[in-house]
Amino acid sequence: MGYGDKKSIRTSRFDVYDQNKKFIGKKKILNFNKFAKINEWLVERCLSKQNGNGNGSIGFLSRGRNDFQNSNVVFIVNSKEKATNSFSIISQNTLITCAVYLAVQKVIPADWLNDRDQFLYPNDNWKADREFRNDCFAYTLFSNDIQSKFGVNHWIPFTEEEVNARSKFKSNFMTDYITGKIERTNSDLFSNGRKTKKLTFSSEAKAVFKAGKKLWMGVVEQFRRNFRIHRRWRRRGVAENAPSSVLRRSNHDTDDNNNDEKSK
Repeated sequence: MGYGDKKSIRTSRFDVYDQNKKFIGKKKILNFNKFAKINEWLVERCLSKQNGNGNGSIGFLSRGRNDFQNSNVVFIVNSKEKATNSFSIISQNTLITCAVYLAVQKVIPADWLNDRDQFLYPNDNWKADREFRNDCFAYTLFSNDIQSKFGVNHWIPFTEEEVNARSKFKSNFMTDYITGKIERTNSDLFSNGRKTKKLTFSSEAKAVFKAGKKLWMGVVEQFRRNFRIHRRWRRRGVAENAPSSVLRRSNHDTDDNNNDEKSK
């Protein structure tokens, strides 16, 4: 091949060294100009499975730019106003798709070696890999930015009884979805009969649920304690916006007073 002749290079491999000139491995670079990207896959699936104008949504998935360096702008919120300009609506029909999209972009952190690597349009093997889909779902359940102050939280992965909550949650969508109690729609790919199929999880995902349950129980208990302290202060005519440190001191003082009364 003479000088100036062009040849298409599909893949290349390079030796990689760290800052101390130590060899740390090889880097494969792929010419992906003719390959579709993961954002195209997400948009296609969400548009084809979204009902009407998005009513019944449980959240909004902000999309990145197909590469590792932009994975920090991939997140899930329950307010459209908190999402970026590019987002997908999450419903029962698109939940698994959005979970897969978020998980694959979050589980591997970006660094100087991979931050330009691209997420490509996946093949169809993920559809048959139930463990992979459900592990992505479990990861997403505990890796979102859902906040009740911006709307109803449809992402609570436990029932009131499981976390000892005394009041009913505004939504039990997620536990119903996990246990296969959600009425399916025509565009729901992973449904079985009239209802969605019960999800089964790997041992690793079960460990995540177990740890998450402990955290939820702790949050519920702390909320209950704060409520009791707040009610006690209101009875004593103290301003509602008293600092939390003062509330804690008041709680200890009250407990001491009660113990003193008992000892008399």
